[in-house]
Amino acid sequence: MAEQPAAPPRPERANRLLPLIPCLLYLGICLLCLNDTMMYSPDSVNYLSWARSLARFQGYADLLGPEPSRYVFNAPLYPLMLAPVALLFPLGVVAAKIATMLTGAFMLAAFQAAMARRTGPWPALAAALIFAVNPLLILFATQVLSDIPFAACCVVVALLLERVTRSDTPGLLPSFALALAVASALFLREVGFALAGATAIALIARKRTAPLLVLLCVVASIYGLWFIRNELIVARWENPGLRNLSLFVSHVYTASGTSPAGEAAARLTRSLRFYGPPLTTLMVAPFRADWTYSVVDTTDPWLAAMDSAAGALAWPIAALTVLAVGWGAVRILRERRHTAFLAALVPLYAAIIAFYPVSDIRFLFPALLLFLWCAAEAVTPAARALNSRRRGAGTLCSTVLLILLALPNLAWVRNVVATNLAYRNDPEGYVTRAAARDPYPGELLLIPRRAAEWVKANAPARTVVGSKMKAAALWLDGRPLLVLNPLIPVEDFDNRIRDYGIRFLVCELQGHQVPDFAFQMALSHRSRFTPVFTFGDVRVYSVTQKGRPGEASIVPPPGGFGATEGRFLGGVYALAAGDGKSAAAAFRSMERVPGVETPALFYGAVAREFAMDLDTAETMFAAFRTIPQSAAYLRQAQTHEDIIALLRSIDGDLSRQEAAGVYQDAAMSYWILGFRAQAARMLRETLRLDPGSFAGAVFGAVFSLAGGDTAGAHRGVTLAAAARPSDPLTRALTAALACIDSLPRARQPGAVELEIGRQYVAMGLYEMGIDQTLKALACGEDPDALRMLADLYLKKERRAPALAALRRLALLRPDDQNLRQEIEGVTKEMDR
Repeated sequence: MAEQPAAPPRPERANRLLPLIPCLLYLGICLLCLNDTMMYSPDSVNYLSWARSLARFQGYADLLGPEPSRYVFNAPLYPLMLAPVALLFPLGVVAAKIATMLTGAFMLAAFQAAMARRTGPWPALAAALIFAVNPLLILFATQVLSDIPFAACCVVVALLLERVTRSDTPGLLPSFALALAVASALFLREVGFALAGATAIALIARKRTAPLLVLLCVVASIYGLWFIRNELIVARWENPGLRNLSLFVSHVYTASGTSPAGEAAARLTRSLRFYGPPLTTLMVAPFRADWTYSVVDTTDPWLAAMDSAAGALAWPIAALTVLAVGWGAVRILRERRHTAFLAALVPLYAAIIAFYPVSDIRFLFPALLLFLWCAAEAVTPAARALNSRRRGAGTLCSTVLLILLALPNLAWVRNVVATNLAYRNDPEGYVTRAAARDPYPGELLLIPRRAAEWVKANAPARTVVGSKMKAAALWLDGRPLLVLNPLIPVEDFDNRIRDYGIRFLVCELQGHQVPDFAFQMALSHRSRFTPVFTFGDVRVYSVTQKGRPGEASIVPPPGGFGATEGRFLGGVYALAAGDGKSAAAAFRSMERVPGVETPALFYGAVAREFAMDLDTAETMFAAFRTIPQSAAYLRQAQTHEDIIALLRSIDGDLSRQEAAGVYQDAAMSYWILGFRAQAARMLRETLRLDPGSFAGAVFGAVFSLAGGDTAGAHRGVTLAAAARPSDPLTRALTAALACIDSLPRARQPGAVELEIGRQYVAMGLYEMGIDQTLKALACGEDPDALRMLADLYLKKERRAPALAALRRLALLRPDDQNLRQEIEGVTKEMDR
């Protein structure tokens, strides 16, 4: 009888299918978690915008605002990866998430394959299963973020590095592939530099000269070209407010006069406090660490039970994590093959995230791969040793341990899936039910899609919208969105509305009541804000001009202001009046209100500063160094700390003139921040200490003019003229006041308004000059006024309103070829 061919051994066939189990589990969870949330805005929105422009062969261009921006602050490779998706789904949130999710599946399979080479298929499966249900993986895989592609690059680099270092002659193709993988990591996360440095050191240690040269040439060439494009060409032209390199050298956590060593120490201290606790919970119950993604229903008894259990066992879990990771790392280092790579990677990685000014749990995600690797290396031999003593004992213990450690993460996954499905099936009903009980998953109530769609249905095309939430631009159908800092000074807030013609504000409701621009709206000098639409924690305000002086700026929503919003606005009005004690009392009552605690802390500190309780104010401002995701508040807090330092110096050995100069500097700072009453108070102290101060008199006159106080301006000009009668500032102020006095009798008020504006411009008061020019144009179209307005906008680098003014001017001067060329030049500058 003919001998039958042997069938493949079943265990081997089963082993080939093992990677499918974690991947299918992971993909199933992610598909159930897909929604429109954007936990990182504007980062995620920037990626989608750049992907769309790349798909249209327009290069890296953010075209969602009134003016295009080409400087790239975030990871440039990720939008290039999303460009094919953007061809079919431009600005598609869910499509981009699916692409990221699939990258995660590749990363998970590659990780399991790499682990199987070292530990065998079943320990690798266990590690992959633990990884597949880790909350951090699920979160980042279902967001438009570069963390998952970066983690995939880390796994690929590890696999290629092992191949290159294993052979004495690895060949050009593997070396080039390794170099490309390292370069890709550089353009996906900042910590890619650690991976690049560790790879180079590993090649040097293993004496692989050719792969090292390929790595250096490829990485240096690609990064050098990008640096020239982004930092030397685009950044110099656009002058962005935040640049990649400036983050490493600027003072973020200390005052501007502090030494670099002091800033470095402050960054290191903050990082140790922030990253220390999450490291021990990275594999088991990472949701218990101090990170702020509100995506779960905290009333779920299963999650509450697991959270309590993890909390009760926090020390044993931490000890087990340290023991397993530490022992696994020792075993890996003993092999010597990976010693140089790991010995370089860990300190480089730690140094970058420690001294990078932004602390974020995302930076720890790649460490999860390393932790799982080390833990598997420690547990596998222990399980095998138990099996050798008693058959199946090690396997049973490992399985039980795996299930116990996975339970908290599974409870979290179950909660997130159920919560998201409830929202997807009935968004309106979910929001209504969630609003009736608090706390609830805040991220699901912060999706600005409904608000943006309302604006799209009720606003003409090209209507400009203002918001902190850049994600709203994804659903505005081409209507430009101007991103505003929620701590923007009141003057700048009013100027942006004036210059860009903002007609709607899309606001986040902090504490479910307080809009994120409540301070600016309440104190606006020109605009009136009326709530017109609310969905969840997102509210739309229409923006109109005030009908009369003294009219309330912010209109209450239907049913009136809520208790929290009313108290907040009361504190704002007290601050505006310079009543620090009343404002401090108002904000103190809200420091424990969820969602409002951060702005209440900040404005409460400002109130104590106004009340000259400088020690308490300084302590409160310092607290922002330890609050996660508080960069905007931190920068403002530093400004106030500088003012406090100025005010403290007055108690020193200063002459009256020197003390007056300090008060004058404080007055200027307060004026720029929008606190007019406090600025006036500081200026009065200046003139009290030095009645003959020319600068104090000039600033007093300017402050009075800006506030519409002509009598006060005359008093200031009189003092200035007594000190320096022939000074250009004195002459300009005198001329401006003469024009203001003549306005009631002027036959051509537009010409007089324009002349007032010219005097303001001569003093460098460009914003006041723009105001006067607009007043002149309100009297009728005037070529001179339009020319001046365009020039002022160009000087302030506001190209969109400048272009609008130039086009209006072209209607009055249709034959002016130079003007047409200027319009073409500004248009090209905006499109370049």
